[in-house]
Amino acid sequence: MINIESAKSYCYEDLCLIENYQEAIADKKHTWVCHHRLGAMMNCGKDELVAKECYYDRPAHELMFVTRSEHNRIHNENRPSWSSSHRRAMPEEMKQRISKRLLGRHFSQETHEKKKKAMSGLLFWNNGKEQTRSRACPGEGWARGRLRGIIHFTKQKKQKIINRGNKKS
Repeated sequence: MINIESAKSYCYEDLCLIENYQEAIADKKHTWVCHHRLGAMMNCGKDELVAKECYYDRPAHELMFVTRSEHNRIHNENRPSWSSSHRRAMPEEMKQRISKRLLGRHFSQETHEKKKKAMSGLLFWNNGKEQTRSRACPGEGWARGRLRGIIHFTKQKKQKIINRGNKKS
């Protein structure tokens, strides 16, 4: 299944000349998209191809049909994964930039209610080294409760503690 109008904007030749055309037309289960080979060859994205006038009205040999999932994989293979292990390994400078960007941000009452609902019922669990919150036991070796020394404070509470410490000095 392909979007004929979209594909026509990319190719000035007959669409059946584009690689994988017959498979894309015959497949009623998956969505197929027109992929530019030129982007991969020149190592550039859509914006750069548009700027070089190499995005629309191209010859069929520069294009190919790929499934939407394959297209996403092609374009996302060089992007970093933002998994929890990646966030822990994130450079301190990047963490500070993100923190600074979010500092002082206020959420609407609706957002607060959504967060409150999402967090309700979560229990603290620890395995002696780290702690987490979940509704059920995360696995073998985890016990209910927090670890000593690891306390979650709100920003206001943290600021009060800092201010209190500064007054004593």
